[in-house]
Amino acid sequence: MNLKNKLVWNRSGLSCYFSIYCLVLALLLSVQVSIKAGELLIDKVEKDKSAEKEKPETKFKTSEQKILIDAYILQADSFIKKKYYVAALSLLDFVKNLDSSNKKAFALEQRIKSEREIDIKKYIQSATFAEHKFDYAAALDSYYKVLELNPFNKAAIDYRRKLFKKLSRNEQLNLAIKSYQQGKKSRARTLFESAVAIEPDNQLALGYLRRLDRSSSQVRAQVNTEPATLETLQADKEIWPLYLEGLKHMRDKKYGDAIAAWQRVLTAYPDNPNTLNNINQASLRLKAEEKN
Repeated sequence: MNLKNKLVWNRSGLSCYFSIYCLVLALLLSVQVSIKAGELLIDKVEKDKSAEKEKPETKFKTSEQKILIDAYILQADSFIKKKYYVAALSLLDFVKNLDSSNKKAFALEQRIKSEREIDIKKYIQSATFAEHKFDYAAALDSYYKVLELNPFNKAAIDYRRKLFKKLSRNEQLNLAIKSYQQGKKSRARTLFESAVAIEPDNQLALGYLRRLDRSSSQVRAQVNTEPATLETLQADKEIWPLYLEGLKHMRDKKYGDAIAAWQRVLTAYPDNPNTLNNINQASLRLKAEEKN
């Protein structure tokens, strides 16, 4: 074979080898693409199955939450009408924890702030007017009304403390007894406790405090014959803070602490539906956290 023929043959052979190489490479790439497509398809099918399984549970949770939200919105509105602003705000905090964009909750919150501000200004004006007339008992009464609307009002807290010290021992006790007789048990307790803080051996104040303790126990015994409402809990100055504590823990996602607080509420009011629902919601969220 001459040199020219050899070169032609070599070029032809190389071209053949290159074509075979490209064909094999194309086949390999095709196989890899097919495998990848298959994996993606399997992954999609698995995700779709998983989503289908989760849908009913999600719908169930959403439905449960909506019922709970509607119940608390209704109760908060009822509290606002009775000027139980602190209780209403606590319930609205719980609603916003369940649904952070709930328009009704925000609207009610704005309504509370507006109405409460008007009432507080009115009572502070009454307190100032009474103090100028040296009617300290009437001034104290107005400041207590402010604190019932907003327990954190600094002006009312400071002026109440100063005014109470201006009263004589007998005036302090008379004001406490008057509050007790008017059925203002929470205020009476605070006044008697203030008297005891000044005079620890004051038997009259201590006696009334014991009466208040017995009265609270009797009320619970009577209420426990039928399911207690949220108004009943709100009227119980020892139990209501526990209920609110549970709401605060729930808002902060401390579900175990929320359940513990509400369990203590159930010791006094075992059939309260709101507390039972709250514990159920907290338990569901706690279980979801544990799974994750």
